[in-house]
Amino acid sequence: MADALDLRHRLPQTWAIVQTLACEAWVACRVASMTRKLSFDQVALVDEAVARAIGGCAPGRV
Repeated sequence: MADALDLRHRLPQTWAIVQTLACEAWVACRVASMTRKLSFDQVALVDEAVARAIGGCAPGRV
């Protein structure tokens, strides 16, 4: 549940990619769990970087 809430509210760009099925859900959940203790500003930077990389990379490289 925490991963879903983090994706929806703290990682909106990553969440949008998951909704288009361009990324496996487990990858996005991993990003959410790894960013849980970051500040909102830090998460925004990660979200932007992950959103750019997530569509074209293998899951292990994200």
